[in-house]
Amino acid sequence: MQFKSVTWNIGGGKYLKEGEDPLLMASYSVDAVSQIADWLMAANPDVITLQEVQGHENSNQIAEIARFLGYEYYFFDATSPSHIDEGKTLGNGVISKYPLSDHSTGTFFNPGITADLQGKIVTSHDKGWGACSVSIDGLIVTVMTLHLIPFRAFDIDLVSETGKAILRSVEGAVPSGATRLLIQGDFNIDTPELRSMMAGLFSDGMEEIFLGEPTTPSGKRYDHVLYKGLSLAGTRIDHSVKTDHYPVVCDFTV
Repeated sequence: MQFKSVTWNIGGGKYLKEGEDPLLMASYSVDAVSQIADWLMAANPDVITLQEVQGHENSNQIAEIARFLGYEYYFFDATSPSHIDEGKTLGNGVISKYPLSDHSTGTFFNPGITADLQGKIVTSHDKGWGACSVSIDGLIVTVMTLHLIPFRAFDIDLVSETGKAILRSVEGAVPSGATRLLIQGDFNIDTPELRSMMAGLFSDGMEEIFLGEPTTPSGKRYDHVLYKGLSLAGTRIDHSVKTDHYPVVCDFTV
């Protein structure tokens, strides 16, 4: 059986403003949830993992996109106040054509570091994950969406004690015992492969897609897909979209 996944850091649902510098965070200021939903409708994925999704009071962008797509199954997990739009929350979520169950969520180790980020003094906020079981025609695939701290922006070396503590908290959050597992998200680690940096994730038959091209306009390869118990049929990255990360599409055989 075939199924398609998409992972996408939608940056609060913002598009690049016409004529602005794509390397500056402030340039992504155009509300574009409807355009993001249009793209997803055309891609027609079975499972979608999104990061940097915003919520407000009783609404959130996961629910908005799911309604637009006509997908009945979804969840949104807020992990912190949003740094994108004041008064909103920020988090991750999953949208699925197929029933979801066993939803769990949590946050990773936050070192509470302050840094100057493109002229703005910021303190690291909580980053986290959400996981669930997806029932695809009777077969269970455990799906995890996640977002890690921007290591480079906060000058965190992955082999430092702080870096190791963050990576350990990621490895500790991964659901155990799953026969079929799909982990997708913004790892904020610029590399074509994670195996050498997060060996603990690959001790039980885990595989990953090879990122031969960037997943952001800045040329970074931050957005990774790991999988177990699935057969990868193909991948593509759409560099035409105007968000500050590109969507990564994977086709699998279950």
